[in-house]
Amino acid sequence: MERFEGEVKAVIELSSLERFNSTHQAFLDQLTESIGIVLHTIEANTRTENLLKQSQSLAAELQSRQEELQKTNEELQEKARSNLAKDRFLAALSHELNSSYRGACLRAHTRK
Repeated sequence: MERFEGEVKAVIELSSLERFNSTHQAFLDQLTESIGIVLHTIEANTRTENLLKQSQSLAAELQSRQEELQKTNEELQEKARSNLAKDRFLAALSHELNSSYRGACLRAHTRK
């Protein structure tokens, strides 16, 4: 069994025509530990790659949303400037109409 930090990573079955001696057993113990480390490293790298892909996808989505928000903000600012210009025009027109109306009323009143 290949273990890494107490977790079984794989099971390998070996057979031999002769019994393993203590040197062979020690070598196999070291080999299985190394295999466990390699398997754990592969697993960690795969997780890292998946997290990197997810992070890149989220970054692209965030960039897209920021661009949409910026476009919407620019449109709102343009509408606000347009509305302000309309408001100023209407206020000036209202002032002119009121002034003309008051003047006409005064003239009509003085002619009586």
